[in-house]
Amino acid sequence: MKVAIVGGTGSFGMSLARRLVAAGYEVVVGSRDAGRAAEAAAQIGAAGATNRDACQDADLVVLATKAEATVATAAELREAIGATPVLSVAAELTFGPSGVLPTTDATSVAARVQEVVEGPVVAGLQKLSDSSLWDQRVQTVQLGGDR
Repeated sequence: MKVAIVGGTGSFGMSLARRLVAAGYEVVVGSRDAGRAAEAAAQIGAAGATNRDACQDADLVVLATKAEATVATAAELREAIGATPVLSVAAELTFGPSGVLPTTDATSVAARVQEVVEGPVVAGLQKLSDSSLWDQRVQTVQLGGDR
């Protein structure tokens, strides 16, 4: 299974990429800057590419961008993503004196991404931090199907 991680050079994207590479998946770390993606990906045994190129021929596209950029990024990559399934890991949260709260927007980031891409969109991994994602004590979970 080939997984493209859009925004993959950020801390969460790199942690997820490490986890997937360790589990034996083919991973392409995407970035707006191909050189930055290639440099980051080389450190973990993955391929690096622009976000658009990373989406080509992927079996799963993971949107690992900041929440405020996720929908715009998905819209920009709509053609490259095509009908490929998308995993949106973004969660819009506000931090204040009363704690961490969801935003007041009526729809989730994933629901808004679904409005701009052709393939199915699911939301997941929002509760994991990048450090806990790469914690080696946590068991690897298969993404489904054959790798």
